[in-house]
Amino acid sequence: MTLDKWIPFRNEGAGVRCRLFAFPHAAGNTAIYRPLRSLMPPDIDLCPVELPGRAARVDEHPLSSMNSLMERLNHVLQPLMTVPFGFFGHSVGAWTAFEAARQLRAADGRTAVHLFVSAVTVPNALPLALRRHAYRCRTRICFQFCCALVGHLQRSYSARS
Repeated sequence: MTLDKWIPFRNEGAGVRCRLFAFPHAAGNTAIYRPLRSLMPPDIDLCPVELPGRAARVDEHPLSSMNSLMERLNHVLQPLMTVPFGFFGHSVGAWTAFEAARQLRAADGRTAVHLFVSAVTVPNALPLALRRHAYRCRTRICFQFCCALVGHLQRSYSARS
């Protein structure tokens, strides 16, 4: 389980002040984020996460549970969590980013400083089974923050349309 498989595009230079781990949509892979890396300020390292069963990792079995994924990510991402970090997820990747923000910690106990999500429905519009899962979150405040953030993003998008 090498870091190169999980985070194929990253900058480990001394100038990095923050890392943003990005999770793609359901059928996506890290390639969708590669063009965005050139738009990031040099001190922010955009680190797309390549999940097993996708792109260069297509020969690996996809993980079947969020808990398994979080356990693996907790181990794999530790070397990159030495600076403040955040998570971004698009569509289904937003759920992965949410769980990562909720569960993953740096070796010194620090949590994510930011959680960004896009293209996801507000939780109260989700099917009941998914809402029940979301409400089981240990940190209800974090869940409520995510709901508010998603609602804000949707209102902002609607206002621009």
